[in-house]
Formats: sequence, C-alpha cells, structure tokens
Amino acid sequence: MDPPPPPHPPTLDSSEAQFKREWPDIHRTYHRVMWPRLRPLPLESISVEESSSFRSKEDMISVAVYRTIRICSSIRLFDCTVSIVYRQIPGNPFAAIPTLLITAPWGDDRSSSLWPLIVSHCVLILQRHVPDRRVYIEMMAPEMLRPVHVSPPPQNPHLVNEWPLIRDRIYQRLEAFEATRSHVTAITLMRRGYRRDHSFNPITVFIAMAQESDQKQWREVLNDIHEHMGDIGWDTLHVHMEHGVCEKHTLKAEMPLGARPDLRNSFERNRYVRREYREIARPGDSIASSCSFDGKPAPSATLSCFVQITIKGSVVKCALTSYQVARSGFNGYRLSKDMTVEQDAQTQFSAAETQWMNVLRVEEAPKRDSDLWKVDQHGYWTNRDKTISFPARMESPSRLTHDFSLACLEEDIRLFSKEASGSRHSYAENLKNQRDEMMAFFDRGYHRLDGIFGCSGNRQTDDKNRLDWALVSAHQHRTGPNVVPGRSHLFPSLLLYSGLCRCGWNPHCVMTSPITLKHPSPDHTIRRMPTGTRLWKVGHASDTTAGTLSSYRSLCRVGGKISLEYVVFGGAPDCRLRVTNSSAFAKPGDSGAVVVGKQGEVVGLLTAGQKPQNNSTGYVFVTPIEDIFSDMVRHSRGKITDIRIVSE
Repeated sequence: MDPPPPPHPPTLDSSEAQFKREWPDIHRTYHRVMWPRLRPLPLESISVEESSSFRSKEDMISVAVYRTIRICSSIRLFDCTVSIVYRQIPGNPFAAIPTLLITAPWGDDRSSSLWPLIVSHCVLILQRHVPDRRVYIEMMAPEMLRPVHVSPPPQNPHLVNEWPLIRDRIYQRLEAFEATRSHVTAITLMRRGYRRDHSFNPITVFIAMAQESDQKQWREVLNDIHEHMGDIGWDTLHVHMEHGVCEKHTLKAEMPLGARPDLRNSFERNRYVRREYREIARPGDSIASSCSFDGKPAPSATLSCFVQITIKGSVVKCALTSYQVARSGFNGYRLSKDMTVEQDAQTQFSAAETQWMNVLRVEEAPKRDSDLWKVDQHGYWTNRDKTISFPARMESPSRLTHDFSLACLEEDIRLFSKEASGSRHSYAENLKNQRDEMMAFFDRGYHRLDGIFGCSGNRQTDDKNRLDWALVSAHQHRTGPNVVPGRSHLFPSLLLYSGLCRCGWNPHCVMTSPITLKHPSPDHTIRRMPTGTRLWKVGHASDTTAGTLSSYRSLCRVGGKISLEYVVFGGAPDCRLRVTNSSAFAKPGDSGAVVVGKQGEVVGLLTAGQKPQNNSTGYVFVTPIEDIFSDMVRHSRGKITDIRIVSE
C-alpha cells in the first residue's frame, strides 16, 4: 500500500520557482524519471572514486547528495539511496556519463507526480554545487536494478499451437506504431520474474526493442497489444518491453587484463592458457580467419565438429563452424574504430580503458557488389563464382585467443618471477617454456587449417530459420575424431572431497569422461523435443554448459533480418536437479558450437543470443542440424550425396 501524501507538499522559493518555469521538461517513463534526457537501458554503474575530474569536487558532491536525501525525507520517501556514479552502456567507456542516481520505491500515481518534482530540485542543487560539470539525474525504482530470472515457459499443447498466432499478432501491432516500427529485435515467450524458483515467475511475452525506439511512447503501444491479445483470448499473458539487441556470439576482441578484475590473478587466467596446442584439432577449439585488420586479428568463434561429405563418390573431411567467423576472410569485410563519445560523456579515461578503446572495433556493412556482399546474399561454394576472390585461409587456434593467452602468460611470469621461493621461480620457468611452445606452434604454421569449402551466407531456410554454417577444408594431419575431452581440474586431489558429481554432464562439475559426438537421429531432433528438454553445448569460450530447450520459437532480428528461431535458455538444472541461476549457455566466442543431446547426438548449431536486462543467463538461438545438412546438399547443387558426423 502506498504511504499517505505529506500534509504540505514541498514548495519552491521564488527564485527556484522562476528557474523551474524556464527549465526544460523532465523525461519520465514507468518506474523511471531522468534529466536532461532519457537514456535507454541497459546501463551499468561505475564508481567515480577513481576519477581525477571528480576527486577535486568531492565536498561539493557530498553536499549535493546530502541535500537530495533531505528532499526525499521531506516528502516521506525514506527507503531511498542516493549516489553519484558513472552510468554507461555496458563495456563502453565512451558512454560513461556522471549521474546522480536515486533509487526509491515506486508508488504509482504519487510517484509519477512527485518524482519529477524531486528531479527538478536536484537539477537546481547540482547547478549550484557542481556548476562547471554537467551531471545527469536518474531516479528509478529498485526493481529496475534487481536480478531478473528467465526460463522456458511450461509445456502447454494449447499454448504451443497458439503461440505463432500470438507472436505474429504482437509483431503486427508493433509495426503499426512509429515508435516501434522496424525496431523489434526479439519476441520471446518465457517465464520472467524476480523469484529464483522459476515456477513462481509469470509466463511473459518478452519484447526487445532497438535503442532507437522511443520508450516514452511504449505505454500506448502496450495498451494496444493488450487489447488485441484480448481479442484472441490471451490477455492473461504478461507483456514486458525493454531495450535490447540480439548478439552474434563471435569474439571480436579480448578486454585487456587491466580492465578485467576477474583476470588479475593467475588462477582465473589459467582457464585461458591451460589448453594445450595440438596438431590435431578437435570440437570446441577456437577458429578464425588468418587475416588481420590494422594489425588486429580477425574475430574468433568455435570449431563445431568434423563432418564427412561424399562428393561424386569421393569422401572429404571438413571442419564445420559458423559463417560469421568466415565472413572476415572475404574481400569487403571492414572493421573500424568507434571513437564516437556520447554527448556529455566523460573525456578522461584510465590506462586500461584507453587500451580497451584502442582495440574496440565496429563491423561495417559491406559495400554493394563487393565479394562479401555477394556471399552474404547467396552463400559461397568453392570455384563456382569466378568473380569472387578466394577467401583467406582459416586457422585454429585463432590468433585472437592466442595473443590473449600469451598476454596472460606474460603477466603470470612477471608475478611469479618476483617471488623469492625456489618453487615459485620453478613455476615461472615452466610458464616460460609453455609460452615458448605456444609461440613456436604458430611460428611453424601448425595452426593453419585450409580454405573455405562453402558457406551459407546470411540466408534462411524455408521455415525462416537463420542459416549460419561454413565448411572449412582441413589438412589431413589436423583432422581427428569428434571427441570432446573431459574437463580438466586445476587440483585433481580435491575431487575426493568436493562432492562433485561424476556424471560428466553437469557444467559445474569436473568433466571426467570424454563426450563422443554422434550423427543426429531422425527421431531425436529439436523439432520433436518438448519444452524442458535438457541440451548441452561445446564451445570454446565457456566450455561445456547445460541449457533447457523451449519449443516456442522466438522472432528475432539479427544483422537486420527477421527470422524464427529455436531457443535454449541458460541456467539449466544440474544432474541433481538443482537450478543454477548464474550459468550462461554461451558467451562471445561460442558461435558455431555444437548443441548435443544426452547421448552426444548433435541436434543443432548455436548462432546468436540475447540477455534480458539484469539477467545473467540469457538465451540463445539454435539452428537444427538437419536444416544445415539439407542446405549444404542444396547449396552444392547436388554434388554432395551424403553428410555424416563420424565418431571415429
């Protein structure tokens, strides 16, 4: 129940009243008020304590915060917090803007009238106490910052049949309004809420919009959607809208060590460098084009597996991966620095932030009629189109992950070389030997695979599934069995006491037995699986992880194209049926990873994904493996007569 209004609402003195009449409108939306403009979420908060530009203004800022708290208290708004932070787009220091952040309980009508008044007062306070610096003001309800949990909706035959109608009707209504037209990035059915026990969270139609969509006009859109859902008998479903995009899971750059708190000690860095380099590649290894851009290596993804294709009686073994990682090998692929600083953002950066910004790259659209433009439209098959130059060769491991592993090793060597004990120096020498072996592996060219045999381009299946595959010719000495090794443990002796399971399928346990990938079964496909089926993926960035399938296909926009995708949610129950709410199914660098069933049968390839705001697990899109194989046969114009995933 909302608290009663104060007996005497706060008033402005004469000078403040005159100032308010001249002040521009405060921007407001549901549960959030902001000045001077409404920045789209998600935004992350970064401390200003390390900023030299604010250190000299510490006393003035403290006064501003104190006076803001006094204002909130005067109108009986007691459960509030006030701080000055940098609010930035996640991972983008160019978008860090100093902000007076206020969190307070939202009280419907009372808050919608009082919050703008509070923000107006804060504008005056900041103008007086920090006059030489433009500080934004953002006031929001605490639930806007609370962790959100998402999971597949329950299996409901009636809802499964009706979902395509519901999804398409919502998309039609979104296209009817200027604020949302052409801005839809995803429409996904899920359980979404704040309860860790997913069964208590309501079934929700989750709608994600591009940053360009005007959130202030969403209320009218949502009212229209609820009205039309009532017309088809589904007005009981919750509908939630927020800003968000669907991301390709290629890895374009590694954040420098100084900007990664989780990589400041050798234990955390060890997962990057402990992988042994081998001449025989295997599923889950990193893969990339061998070309570079302004000295920066090409984006990296995951080697899916090896497939055996039969072409006119001849058997060829190829590596399978994502088309997105093969794109950089074609003429016309362009990366550029994004040095655009957001309006009113900070202009002084730490050394780590500067280093990170120097490696950030933005992918540009290929020019019309360039090789890449043609391949995006129609795909590629070797020696078919003479107007397309032969693409750059592929490599595994990728140069991007190799360079980062060397940086981690150098930091470990530096740390352990400082220690006086003999064992520490001995460990440092072992690290140096490991570094030298890794460098020699690349210097001798052992990382090279071969050229691109064929790829899908950015096409779709007849069922509107996004195609995302590339076949890479591989030297015979680099091909091996489709076996994923057991996950190693830094301290094997702990296994005796840790109580971890040994089933080999819990991503939080030590993988003690290898996984042998198997050819898909016609009776065991994603299309036939019910919601709730557990699946696993083998990726380079996050190893083997568990997820849960949703049979409710999502509408999504990736690379400017709308498609309908099968969805796998992260945070799946482990083998003891415990829910792990923090396990993402995939991370950047996992694009192209194989998705498998419990017996190791391959059911699809991972393409892209999305993380709702304040959620750590997210969900990914998976293309059925049978669609990929059928497209390969069709794309080869009948030259391929058989495709198999061979276990041995």
